[in-house]
Formats: sequence, C-alpha cells, structure tokens
Amino acid sequence: MSTGPGDATRGGVYGAAGPAGHGWATAGPADLDPDVRLLIEGLVQAVHDGDDPRIRNLLAKLAAAADTDALLHLRRRLYDNMPAPADTPVADE
Repeated sequence: MSTGPGDATRGGVYGAAGPAGHGWATAGPADLDPDVRLLIEGLVQAVHDGDDPRIRNLLAKLAAAADTDALLHLRRRLYDNMPAPADTPVADE
C-alpha cells in the first residue's frame, strides 16, 4: 500500500501512531481493524485537504466496514484535527 503525504516529517497519516490529541496521532481503540484505521486517517487527511471526491470514496469504503467504535474514532479524529475558529482567541503558550 502506498503511503500518504507528510510521511517523512511526521510519521505520515498512514504511519506509526502518536499520542492521542496531537492532531496527526492515530491512537484509538486497541482492537480497531488496521484497514479501518487507515480509512479513518485517510478521511481525516482528505477533509483537511478539502478533497471532496476522495472523501466520498473513503466514506463509501468505511460504511461497508465500520462499527460503532470506528465511527466514534472517526468523530474524535476529525475533532482533534479541526482548527480553532478565526474569531477565537488562542491562549499564549
């Protein structure tokens, strides 16, 4: 299987899992099927890129394979990857 964008700089969207809550991290349910996990990460990347045809394709594939845990993981990943609204002040670090 081919790898996704960003592989060299951050482990890639199809690469090793990072800690949960760090944007690109793929941590999720331990028993989540690896193929479903790849579909979810591909969807997160496609949403981030605004690639509507790829989103439709991946959603169709996910619909055939996903269970409740997978859908909840997709929801969590999409929220983790969502930028703050432009009018929301960001706390200084």
